[in-house]
Formats: sequence, C-alpha cells, structure tokens
Amino acid sequence: MKKHPLLFNYILFIKKAYIFISITILSLVVLTGCTPRINAREEAEDIVATVIEYINKRDSEGLIALFCEEVKENYELTADVDILFNMFDGEITSYEVSAVASGEKSELFGKSSYSITGIVEAYVDDKEYRIEVSKTIYNDQKPQRVGITTVMAKDVNVKGMFFVGEVNVFTYGRR
Repeated sequence: MKKHPLLFNYILFIKKAYIFISITILSLVVLTGCTPRINAREEAEDIVATVIEYINKRDSEGLIALFCEEVKENYELTADVDILFNMFDGEITSYEVSAVASGEKSELFGKSSYSITGIVEAYVDDKEYRIEVSKTIYNDQKPQRVGITTVMAKDVNVKGMFFVGEVNVFTYGRR
C-alpha cells in the first residue's frame, strides 16, 4: 500500500492544529482562572457604605481597622479620623456613588494588584459633601497595601479637601 503525500500532510496539519488549539484553550483557562473576578462597582459601593456607617457612628476604631497596614504604620490616623468626623454637621442621610475608578496592574508570572476608588455625593440635611474612598483589593507584591489607602472628604461649598491616609499628590495636590 502506497502512502499518499497530500493525505499525510493533511493529517499532520490537523494534528498540529489540534495541539495548537488545545494549548491556546488551556492557556486561556489557566490565565483567566488565576485572576479573581471583581465587580468594581459592587466593591466600591460596599466599602463606601461601610465608611459612611463608621462616619455616622463616629466609630474611629472601626474606620481605622479598614485601612491597610502600610497606611496604619505611616500615618497618624486617630487625629485625622477625628477631624474627618467633625467635618460633617450631623449624620449623612443620603448618598450616591457617582463614579467608580478601578485599575489592575498585571505583570508576568502572576504579580498583580487591583485598586478601586468610589466617588460619592453625600448629604447631611441640605449640605452636600464629596467623599472619595480608595482601596486596594489585592496586591501580590505588597500585601501590606491591601485595604483602604485614602478617605478624602470635602464640603462642596468650601475650598479645599481633607485626607485621611495616603495623599496622592499627582491626583489631589498638597494637603
């Protein structure tokens, strides 16, 4: 029996295509399976709700516990949280998460981080405030940064803003 060269090449091509497709699918499963699925909006709404709850309760220990270890070690949070609480003339009665920013940094070999910022319009009676909460969801290289890094608050009728935690000078300028 004589081998047909076209049939042989066709079978070889099919085998190579099958191997290529199998490796591609396996790679996609492995790469996407290692990264947590995060809904940035839900994460931002959850952390904002918790921060506002602590502000309304004037619970400084609870709020400080939400901050990441790196910020707790490098900032005087107790005094700053007290100033934050005093900014609000009463209890926050309503709020709306008006924007969510999120970012993921991925590097080769699984090193990655993911952060969110929730931007909130909050109201105490007829007085309007802007609150921003930034949180690191995960950071493979610096686990001590997981948690809240910044809470910023501003009375929309007053110039200036107040930060608790880390200040990003590129985004906000000086304190």
